[in-house]
Amino acid sequence: MTGLSRIPPRTDTQTVNLLSIAAANGQTTTLDPSIAKLLGDIRTAAATTGGISKYDGNVDQYDYVRRPRRSGGSRRCGSTTT
Repeated sequence: MTGLSRIPPRTDTQTVNLLSIAAANGQTTTLDPSIAKLLGDIRTAAATTGGISKYDGNVDQYDYVRRPRRSGGSRRCGSTTT
C-alpha cells in the first residue's frame, strides 16, 4: 500500500501517487492505520491458502479451493477481489 494507482486501470495506463495528489491539495497524506492493518492482515491470510493474482492495475484477485469435510473431491470457490 504505497498510494500508487493506475488510471485508467484496464487500458493505456498512467501510474499516479494518490498520496502526492492529496498533499498537493491540502489533504491528509497518510494511510489510515486501522485500514492499513486490516488490508495487511487480509493479504497475509490470503497467502496461506489459495492464490492471489493481478486482476487489473488496481485490483488483485484471490482464488481458493475449498475441500469438503466429507469425501468427494473439492470445489473451486468464486474469486474475491481486494
